[in-house]
Amino acid sequence: MSNVESKNPKVIPDPFLLELFKRVALVNSNLKFVYDFVNSTHQPYTTKQSCIKRSDGTRETAPGDYSFGQYYDVYDNGKPCGVVRVDYQYQRNKGNVSMYAIKSHLVERTSRGRGFIRTGDVAKAVANAKKYLRAPTDGYALFNKLAEADSTMRDVVSDLMRPITRGNFLTDITSAQVLLNAYMTGRPVDTQLESAMRAKLTSDKFDAALSEYYLAKWLRDLPGTERLFVHRNGTSYSFFTSNPDPGSEEAAITTPVVTVEFEDLPLKTQERLGVLQLMKDREVVLDVGIRITDTEFFIRL
Repeated sequence: MSNVESKNPKVIPDPFLLELFKRVALVNSNLKFVYDFVNSTHQPYTTKQSCIKRSDGTRETAPGDYSFGQYYDVYDNGKPCGVVRVDYQYQRNKGNVSMYAIKSHLVERTSRGRGFIRTGDVAKAVANAKKYLRAPTDGYALFNKLAEADSTMRDVVSDLMRPITRGNFLTDITSAQVLLNAYMTGRPVDTQLESAMRAKLTSDKFDAALSEYYLAKWLRDLPGTERLFVHRNGTSYSFFTSNPDPGSEEAAITTPVVTVEFEDLPLKTQERLGVLQLMKDREVVLDVGIRITDTEFFIRL
């Protein structure tokens, strides 16, 4: 079959799967099923159950119980889009049981778990393949990177703000409260406490922490409409035409993606990317943006 390839000549495609592949080809001729034992991240498996445990705690020998699985990686127009697996099980109560299992990025996105959708009905398996076996869109792939980068950016903001917001530069909270009460009520101030506090608040470390706090506050308060996520892949740069909310997955997937070379970017974007590419990962530059990694950036529009 033209839509099936085995990179191990000794492995014969399973007849149960061949029936599925034949039917899938009729509804989506772009899909190709590849068996690659060496390079696939999903390997065949065989499990045997020598005994089962009864509800009363005793065990019953069942040497005939076993399961076997064979995987095929699936490609949509050459792009990886999922995995198809056949499971064979022998159970004393049911005899031979065969199941189709399908996994893809759409299964992971729409189901609670990250496992396979399984069925013993070939018609349902074909319907599942038609519904779920599709290559990720550019918007979906970029959205995943955006969501991860947004999470990293929030962590950076939190780390930069922590020394100030947690009062790390105060001698201790109780002493700060004692001084504050003295100032507010006009009582004599403990000069030793005041001197220690003043030394903390006029140190170079405090000045640096305060600068980081205001830098993080600027980044945190920058509206999403004024912040553009850019992903670099080699010499090309990708971004959404209108920056979507990282929490709005459906909007992100349907939002068009632009991919251009560096020289085709707007001049202001080129300048800000140029600055951030000289920075370290997770470094923020005021009025410019933040470098998440060497390929991911948020820049101010």
